[in-house]
Amino acid sequence: MSWYQLARLRALSIHRIPQGDVQAPTVSAPALTYPPQGAESPEFLKYLLGDLPQATWYRPDESEASASLHDMLQAILEEPDALHDYGKKLAQRLADTAPGYTTRKGVFILAFFDNVTEGQPGIGLFKAETEESILALNDQAESWELKWMKGLSGKRPDKGALFIPDEERGFKAIVADKNAEIKYWLQGFLSLNPHSNAQQATRQVMDLIKGFSEDVLSTENKVERTEQMAFLDQTSRYLSSNPVFDVEEFGREVIHNSQLQEAFMDYKVAFEEERETELPNRVNIEQDTVVKQHGKFMRSVIKLDKNFHVYVHGNKDFIERGFDEEKGKYYYKLYFSEES
Repeated sequence: MSWYQLARLRALSIHRIPQGDVQAPTVSAPALTYPPQGAESPEFLKYLLGDLPQATWYRPDESEASASLHDMLQAILEEPDALHDYGKKLAQRLADTAPGYTTRKGVFILAFFDNVTEGQPGIGLFKAETEESILALNDQAESWELKWMKGLSGKRPDKGALFIPDEERGFKAIVADKNAEIKYWLQGFLSLNPHSNAQQATRQVMDLIKGFSEDVLSTENKVERTEQMAFLDQTSRYLSSNPVFDVEEFGREVIHNSQLQEAFMDYKVAFEEERETELPNRVNIEQDTVVKQHGKFMRSVIKLDKNFHVYVHGNKDFIERGFDEEKGKYYYKLYFSEES
């Protein structure tokens, strides 16, 4: 079950953040009328919380910045009605973190939720950066009006974090970031480190996919070796470019075939039963683990008897497999532009 399905929005604080390389103050909303129109709708809750994964927890690091954030979160937990005052402080903290990074201006949202999990409250920190234009039609008046309007994208905030009280370290956090390669959100602003299961979850995802390629996309199932290697190559690209592994998105972008998508989901269930674990359908990907495991994951070598090894790093369309009836042997045909 996703976070937004149980959560109830109790308080909201909104602020504008300047461009990262511009020395300008933040602009906070005046005394906010709550609830704002539409804020308690399922769509708004889904907008805030829908992109946060169900696993891969993060813990505070040992820095002073982490301690100050922890103190503010604890104060919000004890006094939710003062959320907007702490929102101003957090917005300024975010603006102060941004210089030195290539960051965009945006809107910072601080939210207090009831019942995000097992009756526990949660504190959400979000930054929306992506703007888009829409053609708005006002057909309520006698004279209809057509005009362009510019606003934040409704697809999800670009960055988000949900803090939940935790007896061990005060808080634990779930994080989403569309630009995870830029460290200012996770490490600079939030002062968080991946919990040990971040690495573990990434390895499990890679083991799941590798196992599927070997057990299902196999020659025994009449799948060409080049097809299997192309699948792993596309998967490697997907994992390297997406901070979150989403099962449905992975099926659409990498597997494509609907029958194979169903086979992958069945294989995932068997994988979880064999490992005695539960792998959520959305998992934060730790890029360092992807890089370290790449060699084992991408075994791009076709071994032919004891005579040849074919190393494949490119487009599968440039290699063909066949059978020579006269010689009674299989063969590979390679296409290339020049020899180096």
